[in-house]
Amino acid sequence: MAQPEDPRLDQYRLNIKQLSREIQRQHQRADALRAEIRQLKTAAPQQTMKPAPRPRAGGKRGRAAVVCWDLSHNPAGRAMVLYDLLEADWDVELVGPCWSRFGGKVWPPIAGSGRKVRSFPCDRFEDFYPAAATVAECEHYDLVVVCKPRLPGLLLGAMIQKASAAPLVLDIDDHELSFFSDDSSLTAEEFSDGIDAALSEPYEERATRYCDGLIPEIPARIVSNCALQARYGGLIVRHARDEDQFDPALFDRAAARADMGIADEDFALVFVGTPRPHKGIFDIAETLDALPDKRFVQHFVGDIADKSVTRKLQSYANARIELHPSCSFDALPAKIAAADAVVLLQDVNHRIAQYQIPAKISDASAFGVPIIVSDVPPLRDIAASGLVELCSPDELANSLQALAEERDQGALEARRARIRNQFCSEFGLRVNAARLSLAIEQAHAAPDQPAALAQLLDSAQQSYGNIRQQCRHERGLNWTVPASPRPRPDLVMFWKQNDSELFGRRVDMMAKHLMASGSFERLIHFDAARPMAELSQILDTQHDRVTAANRLTLANIVDDALHLRDGDHALRRTPLWGRRNGHSGLLGDAATSKADIARHVRQTLEALNVDPANAVAWVCPVVFEFPDIARLVPFRAIVTDLIDDQRTIAGQNAQFVERLIASYEATLPLSDLTITNCDPMAEAFAYLNNTIHVVPNGAELPDYPSIQPLPEFETYKQPIIGYVGNLRDRIDWDLLAETARNMPDKSFVMVGGGIRPEALAGIQGIDNLHLHGPIDYAQVARAIRSFDVAIVPHLVSEQTRRMNPLKIYNYAAIRRPIVSTPLDNIDAGLRPFIRAAEDSAAFAQAIDDALTDPLTDQPGFDTALAATSWTSRAERVIDLMRDAGILPTSSADH
Repeated sequence: MAQPEDPRLDQYRLNIKQLSREIQRQHQRADALRAEIRQLKTAAPQQTMKPAPRPRAGGKRGRAAVVCWDLSHNPAGRAMVLYDLLEADWDVELVGPCWSRFGGKVWPPIAGSGRKVRSFPCDRFEDFYPAAATVAECEHYDLVVVCKPRLPGLLLGAMIQKASAAPLVLDIDDHELSFFSDDSSLTAEEFSDGIDAALSEPYEERATRYCDGLIPEIPARIVSNCALQARYGGLIVRHARDEDQFDPALFDRAAARADMGIADEDFALVFVGTPRPHKGIFDIAETLDALPDKRFVQHFVGDIADKSVTRKLQSYANARIELHPSCSFDALPAKIAAADAVVLLQDVNHRIAQYQIPAKISDASAFGVPIIVSDVPPLRDIAASGLVELCSPDELANSLQALAEERDQGALEARRARIRNQFCSEFGLRVNAARLSLAIEQAHAAPDQPAALAQLLDSAQQSYGNIRQQCRHERGLNWTVPASPRPRPDLVMFWKQNDSELFGRRVDMMAKHLMASGSFERLIHFDAARPMAELSQILDTQHDRVTAANRLTLANIVDDALHLRDGDHALRRTPLWGRRNGHSGLLGDAATSKADIARHVRQTLEALNVDPANAVAWVCPVVFEFPDIARLVPFRAIVTDLIDDQRTIAGQNAQFVERLIASYEATLPLSDLTITNCDPMAEAFAYLNNTIHVVPNGAELPDYPSIQPLPEFETYKQPIIGYVGNLRDRIDWDLLAETARNMPDKSFVMVGGGIRPEALAGIQGIDNLHLHGPIDYAQVARAIRSFDVAIVPHLVSEQTRRMNPLKIYNYAAIRRPIVSTPLDNIDAGLRPFIRAAEDSAAFAQAIDDALTDPLTDQPGFDTALAATSWTSRAERVIDLMRDAGILPTSSADH
């Protein structure tokens, strides 16, 4: 007797007809688009159109950036697909942040894949923005493909589009708002209300809702399935796989099955990925539990973090379920090759399933493996073509039995061959690369950057500025200058590095306290000039926490370019040179070449209305461009501050030392007043200037009782023996390592960056010696307050003999007991309160003594400390300037 026909079949047939008509319409749209593109190519060039890239050497069309909002977890999987689709025709890079929220490091399947990656770590939006602007400004791309419409990726893509004048394609492979509670879009006006707070986590709901509203404004769009196409338009570009690599002929199916423990008679269902409840894994388990035929075995290949999932799977005692660990992307094809079928019973009511097509369909179809799926919208067009079989949980047992019978009858191989052919025509690399090329042509034909993306750039820059200004305010960097009824000269400072205001260096303290004296009207501070090409190199080292100071340095450079460190009486700039594409607005103005820096500085001063006749230059004499600047800008006077003898730093090549010597010899003769921090420095440079005045370093004297330790230091075992400063070239690592080994009950915490690889190798395995990484100056007092003993384990060398360690003053200001190696130039007043030790045994004993008798409570300490204040040091400098005729002899003479 014939079985009655299932009433749902009529609905399925209707769905198939509707999808067939939709596919036909899409083909017609594609034909129309091709015709339009042909017309555009033959028409006269329009002003708003960008020329298509010409092939470069090796046949490549140019350099392409595949931008992903996060490269540290699985959203980057789609970015890998796009990379592979472009690789044959383009020189491709994966570009994007690695948010600490999601791991902070490049996703392992990418890191081990050999693909080119340009990534940067981020904790917050204020880390992301300068890094993204730097990548966009310093790296040229001929194409940008943004993977997923989340704000970090879309913003970075818009930056690249603007800086490189590159076409932009937006890729959508999920309805991103289905991951959040509110799936409604936000307008720009709605988003602007509370934008700063929203950008604190720019990948979260509010920012994503805003990006969803931007999608229609972007002309060239691609999507991964028909459901997304119905919502957003665009061309379908599948989760493609390389048909030459994902080829069943390349794999020994019998060996793959044996490797997974699959017997010949087993009918293996293979699921590669993280088993989650909404993927129907319990429906499969329940079916197998009830099915009398025990040939069916479900193999889950993927780690299960949720132990409750594992327990529930194991509760199906009559089901054969095998759990395997996660495998690498390279090992994935062999797992699929072993399968008899793949079952993906997504929850048909789950919001994500309404728009998501699992990449497992691409993997399975490449090997001709039958695929059983739920009836969800993204899969209906490929179900109509027969590539997958629609099935409900209630029907699964019958579907599996039918497949097993096909195998028993020898008919399953024909099905596998048909699925493989359909894969090549729908999910293969070549066909999807052609579809993506069509979208790229569409992007080339589009006008320049859409207004919506331009507005995104403006809003993000303004919000970044707001965040940074608030940060400066909280760090106490927006200091004031006393009012004066009389005109005062400007102070123009030139610093040799790009870390002003970050670590409380001598130049920062001098600037702050000279301005506080009321002797100057404005501070115009220039950090070291940098070539644009070097900025992206700074990014390359940011993943190492030990060199994380580079992240702070880069933010300084970008902030200066955007004038974000300007205040009422302080203006800060970093001269940049070698801009690639002219002025894009991302990093402000720049000199055209290194030789143009001096002229650029002069133009900057002119734009700031600085009158050289009423401006005093203050320079560290290894600012290599300063002699050229001094020739172009006739300053009222020049003050030179000799800080450390840069010639004595170990490890420098001879050519650079010669450059340093030339800088000293060219700068010091220009000086109207020369100061330094210790007598050996004055003696070392007396051959260039026989009147060098010694003004030692100093201390800011905080309200000591109000300073609280940093909470993060509570994680270290007590007591804490600590150091704050540069770790690069002055630390006696051998002494420190031996001392730490001999005192295992104490934590040695080194706060700072710059450690050399050879030094790092020498301290590996010392569990109580910690590299904390750098912190900014606003946190230094709290870090020192966290120490039980503060140390200065410096080498005794030519370099350290010509130093006046600033950290000693900072330690003393927080009343920490201090232990140091025997150093010259320690302040005479403070010396009685500092213990010195030559070797590790003596150093350890001195630490123990300091813990029981800190010396800072001894008579005379307060008096000695007060004499070291930066206020008194600045007063000494002002007196020297008056004696040299640089400043009037008294305020009455202004």
